[in-house]
Amino acid sequence: MSEEKEFFKYRMKLLIKEIDIDNNIISTYQNISSTIKGWTITLWSVIIIWSVLENNNDLALVGILVCFIFWMIDTYTVNNTKKALLRMREIEEFLNNIDGHEKHGFKEAFKKKTFDNKNFIPFDPIGRLSKKYVERYKELYPKRVNTVRSFLSRNTCPIYSSLIYLGGLIMIYNSLEFIFVIWAIIGYFIMLLMGFLMYFLKDKDIFFKHK
Repeated sequence: MSEEKEFFKYRMKLLIKEIDIDNNIISTYQNISSTIKGWTITLWSVIIIWSVLENNNDLALVGILVCFIFWMIDTYTVNNTKKALLRMREIEEFLNNIDGHEKHGFKEAFKKKTFDNKNFIPFDPIGRLSKKYVERYKELYPKRVNTVRSFLSRNTCPIYSSLIYLGGLIMIYNSLEFIFVIWAIIGYFIMLLMGFLMYFLKDKDIFFKHK
């Protein structure tokens, strides 16, 4: 019995340690995401200004390509942030015995001096084990951690799609050809479509808004 209590205490220490680890993961990836956005705006601005000065649409296309590449990279960082945020949400709900943890929450674990790994794994920083072995987490994970959602997230889509659209407008300014006028109209409707998609997906959990 004493061994079980000691094991429980040890796993509790791991859980406390995990909270710090998850917070560090979230902070690190948020900083990386901010840096990526900063570099994107800087490089895009330099390339677009160069494009205008040289009246060169090829440079404007390079600027658009740069935005898209950084958008893909930022999607990866946002996805990893979501993994840690989802895990933090799971810990919060477990410790407070709410949202599915009413019967198998921390209160029950403390009373029995043991963790039920089928309902909650105490050390799993980004949910790698939980998404395999915890039924509730298996259902929640693909809904919250999703590449398409991250790509269309309010923390990625507006800034990158706007820069891409502005790049298209610069191409119109450089050439004033009919095809680029069509591009501007199409781009406008694409941005409207993305807005509807973001609303439809209801991506409200990207940073600290869990619900």
